[in-house]
Amino acid sequence: MTPPLLASALDEFNSNDLGYVLSGAGVVNLPKTKQAKIELWLELVGDPDRIRRALAKLTPPSRRALELLQGIDADVRTERFRSLLLRTGVVTAEEMSPYGGYSSSRKAPAKIDPSKPSFSETLEELLRSGLIWTHTLSEHMPSNARLSFDGGRFVYIPREVAQHLPPAPIKHHPLPAVTQTLEGSARTCQRDLYLVWSASRETPLQLTNAGLLRVSDLKRIAGQLLMAEDIAKGTKESDYRRIFFLRRLATELNVLDFNAPANLLEAPASPNFISQAPPQRVRLSFQCWRDGDWWNELLATMGSSTTPSNALLVAPAPAGVASARRVVLETLARLAQQAEREQRTPAAWVAVDDINDYLRERNDEFLVDRATAEQRARGYGYRYSYSYSSLYSPYEYNSLGWNWAGYQNNEEAGWNGVERVFLRTVLTEGLYWLGLVDLGYPAPVTVESSAAPPDLVAVRLTDMGRWLLLDGPQPEVPEEGGRVVVQPNFRIFAFDPISDAVLARLDGFASRQNAERAIEYELSRDSVYGAQQTGQSGAQIRAWLEQVTGAPLPQNVARSMEEWQAAFERITVRNRVGWLEAATPDLIDALLDDPRWKRAIIKRATPTGIIVRADKVANLEQALLAAGELPARNSDPESARRASITVDESGLIGFVHATPSLYVYGYLRPFCEQTEAGWRITARSIAQASAAGLEAAAILEHLEAMAVGGVPQELQVKIKAWSQHYGAATVQTLTLVQFRDQAALDELRSSDPSLARYLTPFKPEAGLGLAVVAPEDVAAMSALLIERGVDLRS
Repeated sequence: MTPPLLASALDEFNSNDLGYVLSGAGVVNLPKTKQAKIELWLELVGDPDRIRRALAKLTPPSRRALELLQGIDADVRTERFRSLLLRTGVVTAEEMSPYGGYSSSRKAPAKIDPSKPSFSETLEELLRSGLIWTHTLSEHMPSNARLSFDGGRFVYIPREVAQHLPPAPIKHHPLPAVTQTLEGSARTCQRDLYLVWSASRETPLQLTNAGLLRVSDLKRIAGQLLMAEDIAKGTKESDYRRIFFLRRLATELNVLDFNAPANLLEAPASPNFISQAPPQRVRLSFQCWRDGDWWNELLATMGSSTTPSNALLVAPAPAGVASARRVVLETLARLAQQAEREQRTPAAWVAVDDINDYLRERNDEFLVDRATAEQRARGYGYRYSYSYSSLYSPYEYNSLGWNWAGYQNNEEAGWNGVERVFLRTVLTEGLYWLGLVDLGYPAPVTVESSAAPPDLVAVRLTDMGRWLLLDGPQPEVPEEGGRVVVQPNFRIFAFDPISDAVLARLDGFASRQNAERAIEYELSRDSVYGAQQTGQSGAQIRAWLEQVTGAPLPQNVARSMEEWQAAFERITVRNRVGWLEAATPDLIDALLDDPRWKRAIIKRATPTGIIVRADKVANLEQALLAAGELPARNSDPESARRASITVDESGLIGFVHATPSLYVYGYLRPFCEQTEAGWRITARSIAQASAAGLEAAAILEHLEAMAVGGVPQELQVKIKAWSQHYGAATVQTLTLVQFRDQAALDELRSSDPSLARYLTPFKPEAGLGLAVVAPEDVAAMSALLIERGVDLRS
């Protein structure tokens, strides 16, 4: 949080203790009132000479504590500051909290080291020096209380002081020797994104109900990527993290479209992302990962004994993950800049341990906050302290909503199992796969899959990484210089360096065969037909190929494309057209002879029907009205069928309009037939409709909506009869036996198996004591009842 103005924080402080601070700063004649003391301290607090004198007086532990606090930009909870000083060995453990009361613990407190000061002593020394300040009363303190050298809930370095302090030194581990480097490649990542799009363009990718790729599609994609993987039996997409990452990144970038009803991932014809320049594509990919919640590095912290559910695998990451990811990136950028200055090279290695320690000392809550656990402890009346193993661990109670119960009593193990793993995952997944960092190892490693091997010791930014994280120069990615060659055997080769936009255009009318350095395609009638379906013509494809190759097509290839185009044009499917149906051919002839409608009419399809351009239908309607005609116009099936027919008890259909709508014919055809007398509902047409799954109720519903005056009752009865609406019935003769009561019947059936097999209870829930007996079993059942002393009466 942002600390309050210093004047407000001073007002919370005890007046006498403020006097001690002023005395320590060299003030001899102390003011009498607190307000005067506050005003005097506001004049002295930022004095450079006073700050230098105060620094010179600090003991080494307090000086180190101040340096650690410098690394935290804003104010920090006092408990968190205590934890940091304890963990780094600046202070020793305390048996008693400085605020009063013992800290709750499940085991004995840590051993006290008498050679080191306590946190209480260090905090008091820093507050007396006037180099740090405190604010906000603790919950257990009354509202009229005042803060003292015990401190409040928060401590911070006032900005008046911070600007005059020397920079806090950054401690480094000795840079480990890197003997093997795994180089990140932005080009490989972008080419693989194109290949994912290309694979889904051939056949959409099917997702399972768990939101993961179907195994067959997973294998298909894995075999086509530049960094191919072998898919083992019994595995799933989430076991191959890079493929999982690429597929979800492609979806977020709209390189793939999610068809929710079909649970499919489909490839748009020409995604805008593919047409971008390579550096821009890398930037968009980086920003999408950096700021998105679709990728969750926390999954890497799950223990081997815990298997996350599929829902967890595809669920959005908690809100804090993206912000934690950005903190890791900012820390890497800061340390990389320093490493470049020290090593005097733009390709400087940064030790993973340095990134880890920097975060732990300056921002140990970048991922898992401690405040939630602290609030829970206070809510139950416990004093929360990092000195001991708390009843309420941040690895159990935190704002992420994740529980790492195995680290409840071990803060050190918790950091190494959660924050350090998260840090490593950010480096070795998103940054490495996007081609922004190289990975350094102290010994040769075997790369068995796209997952980074363990034992990573250092990373360095690539040229793309320096551009995006350090605002370095934009790398130049050559896209020109490659060639496209069309061979007489209909094979097309694209040689790198070549733009993915060119490859995407090739994908539009040719089938990709492989994706090696020379990417191979095959031109075929089927592949060109797919392009023609999207509006490309054979002539356009030929012109583009000749432009990109710089040469005419082989003669046999050009001739074949002409033949394919001619065959394609023999049949034309038109979308979004109007249909005009006239009562007589004469009216159609008149319209065709009128030059005003030459552009509105596409063609005559039948003697009484013409196809009209959709955007000219309204104009044509107005012209017919002006000519004294009264056209019936329908734009949807529902309005067309309403009150469109009449029907009598024999099933004969009459039409309200002289030229019924095509929609009306479409509704009638499933359950009517055309006879010499006209359209009619018959026993045969209803039987055919029933066989096709159209029930009597649906037929009657259609007729009620269409028929003026409704459907005659006699016809309704016939339709139900013809469709066997009431199904089958069975006539049976039953023998009922009435017992004294239900209890007697139940006892006989439960205690006498030989009798129970003849007696079937009849409505036992009613408690009638009735049983059903099959006619052929009556004699045997009667004999058994008589043997058991039942007074059997007919």
